[in-house]
Amino acid sequence: MFTDPDFVPFQPPDKPLGLRGLPVLWRNYIESYPRAAYEQPVTRFRRGGSDTIIVCDPKLIGEILVDKADAFGRDITTRRAFAPAIGETSLFLAEGADWRWQRRAVAPIFRHDVLLSFVPIFSAMAERQIARWRGEQSQGPVDAAAAMTRTTFDIIVEAILGGSASLDGQRYSDALATTFDTIPWHIVYTQFSLPRWMPYPGRRPAKRAVAFLRQDVGRIVGARRAAPSRQSDLLDLLLTARDSETGQAMTDDEVIANLLTFIIAGHETTAVALTWTLWLLAKDQASQERVAAEAMQVAGTGDITADQVAALTFCRQAIEEAMRLFPPAVSLGRLAKAQMELGDMTIGAGARVFIPIFALHRHVRLWDNPNAFDPGRFAPERSKARPRYAYLPFGGGPRICIGAGFAMTEATVILASLVRAFRFRTVPGHKPKPVARLTLRPQGGLPLIAEPR
Repeated sequence: MFTDPDFVPFQPPDKPLGLRGLPVLWRNYIESYPRAAYEQPVTRFRRGGSDTIIVCDPKLIGEILVDKADAFGRDITTRRAFAPAIGETSLFLAEGADWRWQRRAVAPIFRHDVLLSFVPIFSAMAERQIARWRGEQSQGPVDAAAAMTRTTFDIIVEAILGGSASLDGQRYSDALATTFDTIPWHIVYTQFSLPRWMPYPGRRPAKRAVAFLRQDVGRIVGARRAAPSRQSDLLDLLLTARDSETGQAMTDDEVIANLLTFIIAGHETTAVALTWTLWLLAKDQASQERVAAEAMQVAGTGDITADQVAALTFCRQAIEEAMRLFPPAVSLGRLAKAQMELGDMTIGAGARVFIPIFALHRHVRLWDNPNAFDPGRFAPERSKARPRYAYLPFGGGPRICIGAGFAMTEATVILASLVRAFRFRTVPGHKPKPVARLTLRPQGGLPLIAEPR
């Protein structure tokens, strides 16, 4: 177990913020979670005329995400922030029967054996990043956040698009950043029930960025319809996906929406998880050396292969612990469709229910020494003793992230490859600030010193 004051990025407010909290909501909304979210099972208050319930009780979370999943819809904030980019028909935002048939259709794409077939791509792209760092002339710090974003985007191009699509990676990254930068406005406007038409700074650039993303992904889908790829990739699998019960296939609009979802979620969340893991291991040198030793023992100096991934157990535990302290997705929101009982509470139709994952993962009643870095928490025997819904890096229940297996396999291969090639150290005096937009990114990047082993 490793402790460091830098692992506590801010102090939460003593009570829920009202109108005076607008600057905090806009700047970094995880800083608005009240102290009770880290200490109490439930926090309830009114905001913007709506009943708001913050839930950090694993039993109640199970009710929300599993037992009564159909009684809740996606929260308004999530829908309003993401619908312009990925569309209402995407698997991420679809509801009811529309969501169920899409989930059945794409489930075979994410089978374990299919995911393992992409391990050579994960390994090759990790080695490409290692070569970039070794080829740099400067001996100064590297930006781990930028490097992990580039590496995971390279994987998206290869694994999802077969490497055949002509993509302007920098333009995609800029367009995504422009879109994500407007998320705080959606959060603030939704919290206070402001209308969709109300303008906000950056709205026009964001609309142009979304138009570019949808048009370019549409171009790729159209080209692939006309000329299938020579090598199987996730786009081919998506185009040929069928509902196992009805045989229904996706329209081009649905393919575009889901492809954008996989591109955005698939590369952004993994990049963020790896960035925080590298920083935490740079702090905890003993755990870093254990990851490096495990990688060498399992794979030596060669490419990591599909049959070796399962043996990288401590490497995986380090990533899981990093996602506990700095979860890529920091909250889940649901909207009650009708009045109901939730635990011993009665909640009305339209009540906003939030699961603050960042606070849940540091809750004093659920975790020993919650602000410490301890990959051993995720050893099998300790994981089994923990409540199922105390740890939600990929959500939970029927709507758990369908790409969780892809992301964990990818991150494990990349981390093992990087740490056996370099020893990472922190930059003296630098304390990263986690800021929530789409994901929990370190503000301004994350410099690390990377020394070849």
